[in-house]
Amino acid sequence: MIVSSDGYNKVGIIEFDNQQKKWTWNHTLTASDPDNDLIFQVPGWPGIFADASFFGASVELDGDKIFVGAPGKNDLSINDVGAIYVYKRDLRRGWSSGTESSKILPVNKLINTYFGSSLDVLNNTMVVGAASLDRPGKAFVVQTQDYFWKNTIQLLELSGDTFVTDYFGYEVSLDKDNFFITSPIETNKSGANAGTVYVTIPPPLVKLEPPICITETAYNLFGYPFQGSWTGPGITDALKGTFSPQLAGAGIHRISYKTPNCLYEGNLQIEVSALPLATPEGNLQTVICDVGKTATLLSVVDQANVQYKWSFQEKVGDNFVLASNETTRQRNTNQAVRHRVDIFNASCSVFTIFTVEKEK
Repeated sequence: MIVSSDGYNKVGIIEFDNQQKKWTWNHTLTASDPDNDLIFQVPGWPGIFADASFFGASVELDGDKIFVGAPGKNDLSINDVGAIYVYKRDLRRGWSSGTESSKILPVNKLINTYFGSSLDVLNNTMVVGAASLDRPGKAFVVQTQDYFWKNTIQLLELSGDTFVTDYFGYEVSLDKDNFFITSPIETNKSGANAGTVYVTIPPPLVKLEPPICITETAYNLFGYPFQGSWTGPGITDALKGTFSPQLAGAGIHRISYKTPNCLYEGNLQIEVSALPLATPEGNLQTVICDVGKTATLLSVVDQANVQYKWSFQEKVGDNFVLASNETTRQRNTNQAVRHRVDIFNASCSVFTIFTVEKEK
């Protein structure tokens, strides 16, 4: 569950605590670049400044990502352009407080656009409302190729049938078959300011895929409308969209989905991770003479873009117990037990076990 607190330009993540049986505000999301707007000033006195970006005016949770609209966000000297901030959940650690992992802006940065006044997301597609207060509003269709919304393209710019202020984009929604965009004060044959809901067909949708380990078996990708054809590295069945990480190999691969009756094609990036190394530095078995006094250093080879987790086992057959705050490639220990280090990258994990014994 998410709660928006746009009065304070924060978005909170509220999660249910199963032990205490209650909802708890656990994490806070903020922007890395808050505005410093002049809110109020009396002649001859210093002004009052604050962030008036309306961060949190729109919020959408989609799987392990949160999208936050800030329609009043300035772009350099251009006021109220608007922006969408993207937050990702760590695939191993879960949600945490912090700033965005990426930010999405409109291509044309115009004053009083209010990009992000509303938003909705489905798979690789986002529709963003920009209900301008002084001219006809707009809605923008943005698609991403990568799982974390860093590589995006503004595909379409939509507007209503009138050329006056209509709040087009005040609310937006989408499903796999349609976009729905409101224009609540548009004048039409039903009367002045009667309002309109526009419905239009979206471009092809593809399901985003998280980073995957090279050792994983082949699986089928998802695209809509159905009956399209897939092309790209690692595709073994173009109609089913079967993707083989082992065939594709380690790296970032661009996959395309083309349907017969659509102008646009769906594009997808899949990151395939190679296995990290679990190579020990030194012996896997060590003997110490003074348990509790003499320490020995356990270590694996250094490598980039990995995380480490150490645990220990008192007796063979027991569960391994996590060693707190042990997150480097080395562990200095005086415990005569088995020590395990798990090594993770974006999507793969390996481990190795060291045995420390007491001298007999």
